[in-house]
Amino acid sequence: MRGTRIQFGLGDPVKIPEVEPLARRIATRGWHMQFNMLPAQYGEHEALLARLPVPVMIDHMARANAVDSDAFRSLRRLLDGGNAWVKISGAYLYGSAPGPDYADTSAIARALVAAHPERCVWGTDWPHPDASSGRVKMPDDINLVNLFGRWVPGTALRHRILVENPE
Repeated sequence: MRGTRIQFGLGDPVKIPEVEPLARRIATRGWHMQFNMLPAQYGEHEALLARLPVPVMIDHMARANAVDSDAFRSLRRLLDGGNAWVKISGAYLYGSAPGPDYADTSAIARALVAAHPERCVWGTDWPHPDASSGRVKMPDDINLVNLFGRWVPGTALRHRILVENPE
């Protein structure tokens, strides 16, 4: 194990007052905390995320659906602070633009890579639990891999996001 994932807005098995004490406990192990929240919750809990004593991973690009959204602005401030990372994943989940390009969430991914390539990691969201449940249409995994290639130009930058940053 390398970290713990915290879900908010999806049953909330960990409550907000429990996050900081849990972070202090796992800090001694060198772990990180990954957060998957509703978009508005990133702004609501931004100060908490910024002060945690562990690296913070924001899942699915903070579920932002536009580069001018509050969730995106909160995410950028967290990345600017230097203790947060972002998983550029889930392009098919939270935007309104259709595949194969997912133009709105692709714009978010490109903006994140341009601003903080040293803080980005990539994931497919396989096995696509939201699609398996019928909430969204099942994406084409080959398209998601190709989409990453369009988001991240150049071999060196891809290597950084796929290999060096996760290390």
